[in-house]
Amino acid sequence: MNKKVSIIVAAYNASKYIVETILSVMGQSYDNWELIIINDGSTDNTAEIVSQYTNDKRIILVTQKNTGAVIARNNGFLVSSGEYIIILDADDTLLSDKVELQVNILDSADDVGVVYGDTWHCDEFLNKVSLESEKFPGQQASGNVFEKIINGNLFAVHAAMFRRSLIDRSNIHIVDEYQIADWELWVRLSEKTNFLYLNSPVCLYRLHASMSARTDDNSTQIRQRLGVANVIRKKQKYFELNEKLKSTFEFNNARFCFKFRDYQKAKELSKVSIKHNMFNVNSIILYILSSVKNVS
Repeated sequence: MNKKVSIIVAAYNASKYIVETILSVMGQSYDNWELIIINDGSTDNTAEIVSQYTNDKRIILVTQKNTGAVIARNNGFLVSSGEYIIILDADDTLLSDKVELQVNILDSADDVGVVYGDTWHCDEFLNKVSLESEKFPGQQASGNVFEKIINGNLFAVHAAMFRRSLIDRSNIHIVDEYQIADWELWVRLSEKTNFLYLNSPVCLYRLHASMSARTDDNSTQIRQRLGVANVIRKKQKYFELNEKLKSTFEFNNARFCFKFRDYQKAKELSKVSIKHNMFNVNSIILYILSSVKNVS
């Protein structure tokens, strides 16, 4: 059965890159898709550019007041009709066989709800720099990924495709500015289904100066990371983890805070990590370093 795939794009002042994003979808080897672009109150000519492509009835433009990417994606999901979902940012692109490869996997593996592939990290002009699998070796995982994904986002959002049926409410994302929306989604889905890693590049991830990962200040980065951590701590699967895994989880949170110079929070979380596992040498060292930095 030729299942429909909904590709949802939240676009705010995306005129610089949106054409490449659209063309990467139009160039897919699999043709039963809809591209839903939510123009999130752009003040540039994003809407006019997208309108040039809406003669292809698979491309749907929705314009709304500016609410942010999370609500824009949720609104895109509301008007979508595909059985499979891809979230795509307005500055990134898909490789031409991405949709076909991942549809084939979901069609043939009923126990898999999320499939994701490798990602090319690129410069501003989409020149390939490195594969994510090379940059973060050992990060890729299949099956029950909960224990791994709670320690960090495993993949770029557009590297994945997931089943619509996994979303048990009308929205993809929880609306909370103090969270990393993509990561929270994958954590939530990892409670319900198996993931499968496709060992092949499926998309390009554009790195440029204006992307939020490079413009958010330290306090915002920490607040968002710890927002997801707070959600994870309430999950039933988290309660089922052994003490060593909980210690590792808190150590990774502490290390993140240390990296972004909140030494007090790093000290607090490394102490929590030690309570879970008093032999966690990394947490002990981080606790000492954080204490010294906090005093200085």
